Amino acid sequence: MGGISQKDPDGEKKSKESKQTRRAVLRAIGVTTGSLIGLNTGTYEISAETIPTTPDAFRVQGKEIVTTRITPNEARVKRRRISTDLKERYGRESLVTIETYPRKDNNNDGLPNRETRTVRRPWNTYYAKEDEWDEYLTGRDKVMAEISPAALDRPADCPKWYYENVDGGFERKGPMNLVGLTINKKIDGLVSILQSWGWTDNVLQYNRFAWIPQRSQFEQQHRSAAESSARLDGGYHVKFWATGDTYTTITAHEDDRVPHEAVSFNTAEFEIVDIFNSHGRSNAIKNRYNFNNSGYLDHGGYVSHIYSSIE
Repeated sequence: MGGISQKDPDGEKKSKESKQTRRAVLRAIGVTTGSLIGLNTGTYEISAETIPTTPDAFRVQGKEIVTTRITPNEARVKRRRISTDLKERYGRESLVTIETYPRKDNNNDGLPNRETRTVRRPWNTYYAKEDEWDEYLTGRDKVMAEISPAALDRPADCPKWYYENVDGGFERKGPMNLVGLTINKKIDGLVSILQSWGWTDNVLQYNRFAWIPQRSQFEQQHRSAAESSARLDGGYHVKFWATGDTYTTITAHEDDRVPHEAVSFNTAEFEIVDIFNSHGRSNAIKNRYNFNNSGYLDHGGYVSHIYSSIE
């Protein structure tokens, strides 16, 4: 896949090769808390009140089997999660999802003509039915609101994770790693900035969800953007959720070629911060907030507050 070029501040095109080199450098140096350009540890803002965010009763451990089958017409990814915890709680021992990605240009998408590969690995996550999450998260949000009337208006109390809807339940999949002050109708402006750098909002993807405390419900991403539509050979991918009338919460990652699994959260976070800085319409990095949502690849629990307004 040739990828989509993007413009730098001087109008020059950034090739796919230069972007891949940039990612490799970011991973090599370790884009971690405090290492972003223009930021030092003195700008950290620790969240005010913190309470446990996920009960141990929702923890599920077992194994995951991921089979990727590539043919000339499509790439098909089957994930099977197996756990005795599921058997004890729900009477079933496995969860299965199947994702299919069509190959519209199989001569240039970077994939082999045919291939089948299987990966077996430990599975350690949080999974519960929607009503179980609802009961717990609604109660948690009520406690937070009682601690401070403005608790649900601060970045530290935006959604902290995103989830996958699997067989009638929700599995916690990864962290939010960016946040911005905006209002619902301006979320399109954020996507437009990425589009001006060659990204697209026409993204082949499978929906993910976030718990929106202001509305006490799971909602799938409100907008998405990526470097290219199909991304069969990987790249940056970002999802946006408008939280009430105040904040937009964002998850961004760099993924590999199908099965499109995240390989870094920090490289994507850094790239988006850099884009917003270069675009000149943000105060990036305005601050760093501790979301206490570490434990996923290179994400250390802090999120970048990348802008204060979009004109």
